[in-house]
Amino acid sequence: MSDVEYVSTRGEAPSLGFCDALLAGLARDGGLYVPREWPQMSKKAMRG
Repeated sequence: MSDVEYVSTRGEAPSLGFCDALLAGLARDGGLYVPREWPQMSKKAMRG
C-alpha cells in the first residue's frame, strides 16, 4: 500500500502523512485532515 497524503478541508495547512495527521488532530487552519485521493478498487477485486 502506498503512502497516503492528508490535506486540510480548508486548504491552508500543509499536507501531512498518516501518523502526523493523526497526532495533529485538527489542521493548523482549523480544518479536518482527509486523504488527498480516495483509494480505488475494481468490482472484480471487491468480489474476491
